[in-house]
Amino acid sequence: MLSRVADSLYWMARYLERAEQTTRLLDANIQLMLEQKPHAVERQLRRINLSLGTPLKLETRLSVPALEHALIFDTKVSSSIISCVMAARENARQVREQISSEMWSELNGLYHFVKRYEADDLEQELPLEFLSEVRRNISLFKGETDATMSHGEEWWFLQIGRHLERAVNTSTMLKVHAAELSGTADIEHLELLALLRSCNAFEAYLKRYTAEFSAELIVEFLLLNPQHPHSILFSVRRLADSIAALPDVSTRGQRSRVERLAGRLVATLSYSSVEEMMNSGLDTALDNVIRQCAQLHAGIHQAYIDYPIESSLPA
Repeated sequence: MLSRVADSLYWMARYLERAEQTTRLLDANIQLMLEQKPHAVERQLRRINLSLGTPLKLETRLSVPALEHALIFDTKVSSSIISCVMAARENARQVREQISSEMWSELNGLYHFVKRYEADDLEQELPLEFLSEVRRNISLFKGETDATMSHGEEWWFLQIGRHLERAVNTSTMLKVHAAELSGTADIEHLELLALLRSCNAFEAYLKRYTAEFSAELIVEFLLLNPQHPHSILFSVRRLADSIAALPDVSTRGQRSRVERLAGRLVATLSYSSVEEMMNSGLDTALDNVIRQCAQLHAGIHQAYIDYPIESSLPA
């Protein structure tokens, strides 16, 4: 497979996962902030902003309308819904011969839906219906991907992009809440609910722990649960499996390094306990996950995308 194809598939998956994460962040927090006092709203806005990984630098004061506008319409914001959908569609356009017509139809439809949405609509009502429709379309795209695309190299690169982005997103969100979850700062019950909803984990958490809400259980579920699709451990295991399924590129000397990086991250999480992480510093543990994900990203690019052409030729 050509390196440009691998690159486009990888980033298409990452951008769609990022768009979905932005919709969940907004959806989970907008209604919560309507019920909070001004100082709590300001604190929640800062958390949302930091959860983006690359915080916004707005010209105006951070407010609910300003944040909504930036994360939905602003093409200069890399994590905005419109930016992510446009970037995903452009990557899909470059590899239309590698993806199915159903996949292209869903993604193209999502692109036109997002482009039709007007900024004035935010002044009329909360954008919850819009956010729900974006998530629904992304879910349909993922379903069409699994159902209509051959599960070969191309499919595995989509899985790598999806699960790497998801691991980074969940790690970043937990890191933003690390002080509160570690007990060194206060956090309200509703804010814990918003954190779970932002990770698409509220109902799954209730089924696992019923209505017992504690910081330690939430950290355990979002960080170390091996079964929930948005937990960090689940994501990095799927990431490692996807890397292992790719063709051997040992002639370039990079395959083994990428597999070692993925395996080390999986082992670190698999053999850790939430008590150890909380005692040694949750913030430090999450920084370590984010750092290793960055190393994996660089390793994947070096092995499959940015390698010198001479290194892929036989001696």
